[in-house]
Amino acid sequence: MYYFLSLLTGVFIAIMILFNGDLAAQYGLHTSTIIIHVAGLIVILAILLIRHDKISLPKVPWYFYSGGAIGILTVVFTNYAFAHITVSEIMALGLLGQGIAGLLIDQAGWLGLPKHPFKARKMVGLLLILAGIAYMTSNFALLAIILAFATGFTVIISRSLNAKLADFSSVQISALYNYIVGLAFSIPVLLLLGQNEMDFAEITFSPNLLIYLGGPVGLCTVMICNVLVTKVPAFYLSLLMFVGQVFTGILIDALISGSFSRQILIGGALVSAGLLIDLLLDKRAEKIKE
Repeated sequence: MYYFLSLLTGVFIAIMILFNGDLAAQYGLHTSTIIIHVAGLIVILAILLIRHDKISLPKVPWYFYSGGAIGILTVVFTNYAFAHITVSEIMALGLLGQGIAGLLIDQAGWLGLPKHPFKARKMVGLLLILAGIAYMTSNFALLAIILAFATGFTVIISRSLNAKLADFSSVQISALYNYIVGLAFSIPVLLLLGQNEMDFAEITFSPNLLIYLGGPVGLCTVMICNVLVTKVPAFYLSLLMFVGQVFTGILIDALISGSFSRQILIGGALVSAGLLIDLLLDKRAEKIKE
């Protein structure tokens, strides 16, 4: 069930990207980031109100609250990379970063998360995954590549910190602070990098209400990930989310614009094959132990 939820989260991310892309086209990248956080914050406050949950401030190290701030770094890095390399390359490099960060976390049990040591039997699957990532990458703008790769680490770190905060409070409270902190950091980012977007007198409300749903959909992914991080190895979680995201993205492109990327399809298929081989080998090893 947890693996299916991981795939479903990838589907949500692809849908969120669609909504957020339309929102950014209407308001600009940095202004849209603020709108996304405000929308998510309104929804999580409504959920807490309906559930009659008490809003508390868990006594944990300060950095447990930094998941939302690190998430803003992901946005900034992605926005820069988007201007220099393709979306498929950003996804591939981000997946590589997530994969390496996930393996490190699984190996060391960082932040008290369960350890999942790397086994030599996974090399065949890992090589297929790397082949899929390499196939999706063809451009070599150095800084853009570095930042796209770094998004993999920021995603993993943000996700892990949010999950640990949820351990000391709840899935909903952790999501609340993720959006509060994210909003607080997105405002100075707008002031520093989005001066050309700050003619607020010209901001109008779009009749296409779907573009405002990126924040609520993102909220769903944050809350689901708060549960999954302790249930699924970080490496597998990243790969399963990627598979859900990439094939949903292919379907969305085909339905909306009629476009089709052979490069993304083949790369995604290789990653999926490598993931499936690793999962099957793990299941076989578990049966042998029994």
